[in-house]
Amino acid sequence: SWIGERIVQNFTCYECLKHFCITCTNDDGEDVLGHCHNCKKGYCTDCQKSKGCICCDFEYCVDCRDFTDCSGCDSVFCEECIASGSATNVR
Repeated sequence: SWIGERIVQNFTCYECLKHFCITCTNDDGEDVLGHCHNCKKGYCTDCQKSKGCICCDFEYCVDCRDFTDCSGCDSVFCEECIASGSATNVR
């Protein structure tokens, strides 16, 4: 029932150029479009080119930040958190 509803699709995936609204989520309730904290580009879950740092809790494009995977678990850390020493305080 789109008639009478105010739904604006003003977010666009930087890769595939599909449009999404701000409340768009997948079946798991996760946002369909993520935004890089650095360059502000948004990628949908189909074109996802980003990773989230477990330390600073920001999402970055893989082109904007280098990441290091923890050898003991599935955690991912951005280069900035590793350089600052913040990544060692995460448990």
